[in-house]
Amino acid sequence: MDSYDPINFTAGTIITVTGTNFEPNTKLTFKFDTLEVVTTPASVISTTTGTYSFTFVIPASQAVGSAKIKIYDSLGGLDTKFEVV
Repeated sequence: MDSYDPINFTAGTIITVTGTNFEPNTKLTFKFDTLEVVTTPASVISTTTGTYSFTFVIPASQAVGSAKIKIYDSLGGLDTKFEVV
């Protein structure tokens, strides 16, 4: 995961996630903390160069505190922790 915007997260915030280094033309699975959430576009597929970009909304039910974003395919994945304020 190369970036996500905005930096400060609160429940209901729309987040844009971008990244690189996945296999080209591969369907990616995304989880926010332990939940699979709806993304835009609905199916996240890496480009011919292995990049990706999508948005999602932090669920209104998300508690304040530590959370994790995870993106993966059949070969592995990436994750990062951040704070919901």
